[in-house]
Amino acid sequence: MESVSRLAQEYAPADVDPVIKNYVAKREMAYRAVFDGMRSAGIQAGDIWSIALLLWNQALFFECHEWLEKIWGRSEGSEKEMIQAMIGSAGAYAHLEYGRTAAAGKLAARAIVAQKHYRERVPDLFDVVVLVSKLEALDPVPPKFSKAPPAR
Repeated sequence: MESVSRLAQEYAPADVDPVIKNYVAKREMAYRAVFDGMRSAGIQAGDIWSIALLLWNQALFFECHEWLEKIWGRSEGSEKEMIQAMIGSAGAYAHLEYGRTAAAGKLAARAIVAQKHYRERVPDLFDVVVLVSKLEALDPVPPKFSKAPPAR
């Protein structure tokens, strides 16, 4: 986190646009929460899905998308399709965050079909029923997930 904090400070001078300052400060806090969550739960760097959950719950959707691409590239078949659906879901929320409803709708539509088709392959950390419901409504308030999802 030291390097992230140093970088954030570089973008914090008084002459930087307040929108940029706010964006960087919010990202820094979210990254800190992810690292703190990893530390407190004993999550290792190789636990792709637990880290994806932490990124998601901190509304770091672009980062969640990029993180999941690490395993998407080496996956095959239905596993690859399920991961693509999760990546698309994160992408839809990344677009919604900036009011790009049309782009979010396109990603969400593809993700919904795959989420429904591959729901049994989605890690239990993510409640597919809630996720699909939110995506179908293009609800700008993303779902938060816990490690104890409701029974399907």
